[in-house]
Amino acid sequence: MDRGQIIEMYTIKVEGWGCKHLYKEVAMRIYFQKLLFKKGCVRLKKLFSLLTLLLLLVSCSKSESNHYKYIFLGESEHWKARYTVEGKEVWEEGGTTYSHNESYEFLIEYKGTLDKLATFDELEYSFETTAGGGGGTRTLDNLLQDLHFTHRGSSNGAKVSKDETIEVTVKWGNNKEKIKLVNRNKS
Repeated sequence: MDRGQIIEMYTIKVEGWGCKHLYKEVAMRIYFQKLLFKKGCVRLKKLFSLLTLLLLLVSCSKSESNHYKYIFLGESEHWKARYTVEGKEVWEEGGTTYSHNESYEFLIEYKGTLDKLATFDELEYSFETTAGGGGGTRTLDNLLQDLHFTHRGSSNGAKVSKDETIEVTVKWGNNKEKIKLVNRNKS
């Protein structure tokens, strides 16, 4: 509907009342209000489009994360070992920024008796992963109360791979054994 049609429509109604010029002025106001409303709709559509675009950009820049937990197991003649690693990888900015942190627990357990283990002076163990390694030395004495030893740590550097084999070395007294730990659940 154009301006002339709006004025004509309202003019016809007003002529019957005898105030033709007054109503043309009112009709013009109505026309401009409708015109502004139409421009307002265009502005609202542009604003809505802009907000949608911003929402899309924000959702694209959200981070994506991956939580994982691997349990590596192995044993030798005298020892059982377990290495548990749990971590989180985060990719941000569409994969251009990466961060990682993980914590691990290494547990080694003697298969024999507490009395037999207590006859040795010292226990030395070490483990090696692609992300690093660790180890420790424990004094074995008559106050020994447990057959297992634990080593804990954390890292925000290299990540332990779920497919790797972890090398463990255990020395006690004049004895030495090597253990290979593998991930039993590779999913």
